Amino acid sequence: MSSNLVAQTKNNRNDIDNKIKKLKAQSDKDRLLIDSLILVKNQLDIENALLIEKKIDSLKQLRNEVLGKDEHKKNPKLSFVVGIGYSNSLNTVYNSPIVSDYDNKVKIEKGQKARISANFGIVYTPYSYLITDHENPDGYSVPWGISYVAFFNPLSLVRNSNLEENFNLGNFGLGVGFKTASGIGIYAVGELFSVKQPRKWFIDEFQNGDKEYKINGQIQTSFNESDNKIFTNKLIPSLGIKICYSFDLIRSFATLK
Repeated sequence: MSSNLVAQTKNNRNDIDNKIKKLKAQSDKDRLLIDSLILVKNQLDIENALLIEKKIDSLKQLRNEVLGKDEHKKNPKLSFVVGIGYSNSLNTVYNSPIVSDYDNKVKIEKGQKARISANFGIVYTPYSYLITDHENPDGYSVPWGISYVAFFNPLSLVRNSNLEENFNLGNFGLGVGFKTASGIGIYAVGELFSVKQPRKWFIDEFQNGDKEYKINGQIQTSFNESDNKIFTNKLIPSLGIKICYSFDLIRSFATLK
């Protein structure tokens, strides 16, 4: 009987050992499965991250191709500028006085306030954009945005007065506006232009058109515009709008990257 008990005990121990081995084997399989799942998950995370990064790069490239603008940085430029525009004088301007053939009376007429002029000058643009395209994948700097302009020697195409010269070295203007990447800009401009005008005493005396102009008792039938007793040069202020195109004068001070 004792031998049977020993045998039975041995069998029970063997069964327990077998069950322990099975449990360990199952545990190893479960651990391997878990490790495999973690590895797959990590691989998927990496692939998803790479896919998202690639998608973002594609969207950036598409945006650059469509908009042509990648980065807005302070990178000032000076450029030559030419333009044409309309302005309105702030002061009254008079034409050259004339003498009527009918009654020899002096007639003074007002000139028009509107004028059109072509201008040459310099424009300063504080900021630039980096342009990228198929031909220039690394990009190149182009001035763009708010700009400040100085005009010199405006050429008058439509004058306020017949006493005004078409071109005068004393004419100048300053303005501020917006410049596009193509170089075209629109500016609000204040100008001062020099024009010869009848003196105040002459205007006050003859503005009603009912008097003759006499010198030493003799009626004058014409006026000499170089007569400084009657005429004087005045600076007439005006405000207007100009459309301009700029040419690069100084290249970018720093390369945008």
